[in-house]
Formats: sequence, C-alpha cells, structure tokens
Amino acid sequence: MSQTVLRMIGPEDVGGAWSTVIEQFQKHHPSLRIDYVSGPWSTDERQSMYVRSFLAGNPFELVYMDVTWTAKFAEKGWILPLDHWFSRQRQGQFFPGDIEAGVYEGHVYRVPVTSDVGVLYYRRDLIPVPPATWEEFEQICERRSNPPERYCIVFQGMQYEGLV
Repeated sequence: MSQTVLRMIGPEDVGGAWSTVIEQFQKHHPSLRIDYVSGPWSTDERQSMYVRSFLAGNPFELVYMDVTWTAKFAEKGWILPLDHWFSRQRQGQFFPGDIEAGVYEGHVYRVPVTSDVGVLYYRRDLIPVPPATWEEFEQICERRSNPPERYCIVFQGMQYEGLV
C-alpha cells in the first residue's frame, strides 16, 4: 500500500510525546506517514525554517505553528483554511481564545495542540484580596510598587514572539 508522506518541524522530541502521538495517528490512518523533523527549541528559528521552505517552493505539509504566525502565513497563502475538517462542534472542545488565535479573515487556519494560559500570581502578604479587573490591578500597582525594591509586575521578557 502506498503512503502519503506529510512532513512537519517541531521542537526536539526529548520525552517522546510527538513520537507517541504520531504512532497513534498512523495506526488510525495507515495511508499517511508523518515525517517529524526535529528542529530547534526556539519558535523564531522554527518559523524561519518554515518560511524558507515556503519561499523555496518545497513547503512542509503540516505546520506546527505559534499563534503569532497565523495571520502572516494565511495572508501569504502558505497555509489552508481548516473549516471543512474542524467543525464548530469540535472547536467547542477548546478555550475560545485558543480558537480565535487561529482565525484569519473568518476562517480557521490552526487547531490548538496545547494551550498557553497565562497566570498572574500575587502576594497575599501585600495584597489580601486580588484585583477583579485590570483597572483595579493598575490602581494597586500605583499604590504598592516602589522600584527598585518592589515592582508591581515582573515577567520573563525577551525580544522574541514569546513576549507577546
């Protein structure tokens, strides 16, 4: 039996999660074979690899992409809408924001694999009741921060897409 080969780039599969998912998929779809290219951990570097493949005319068939790539890739026609395969009912199994991040001009171009849910921690010794709105958060920051001894909010930031 002939197999259709679908290639993709992802981060190094250190724990074997991708291998397991691909193996299970191929059991259910024996006519398809997934070739997983182990790429760098940096999403920026993987994005560059995908872009080079698109520009060279030898694109990867599956794109494991960050939400920040959706509009760029869809606008250039590098990825196809998935509306036909990813019904509203199936979309309802995900957080709404994860779905919205994969929509461009009314079409779904991305199915979430994972969810990046931000978490805001606070110190109960400084703030007994957490703010309920962003406005309350800003007010607390104005009252409680005292740089450089104490900042209102700190985060890991770098000049790369993760900062978004």
